[in-house]
Amino acid sequence: MIEADKRKVIFLLYQEGMPLREIARRLHVSRNTVAVVIAQGGQLPKLVRSPKQKIDPQLLQRLYEQCGGWIQRMHEKLAEEQGIEVKYSTLTRMLRQLGISLCLTISFVSL
Repeated sequence: MIEADKRKVIFLLYQEGMPLREIARRLHVSRNTVAVVIAQGGQLPKLVRSPKQKIDPQLLQRLYEQCGGWIQRMHEKLAEEQGIEVKYSTLTRMLRQLGISLCLTISFVSL
């Protein structure tokens, strides 16, 4: 990510009439980066993050028991039956945090 100061410099040099190639050469950035910064008006883009996905802990507990601890099947059932699309890694993290799947938190200790 290009720092705010460097973005301002790129935009100011462009407004003064300096060609993109020259700006890129002087500031040691790619021409594509210069073009993107200019298109954004020298400002940092506003990043919009989707809200965190919440799944009812009781639903997760019930599915864990129904699936006999088989998390892949839980993942399938959430999508098929509940219409909840969640990444597998997110599901395993939620189970660890809730203490539902303790086998996922066990680490191996070398002797």
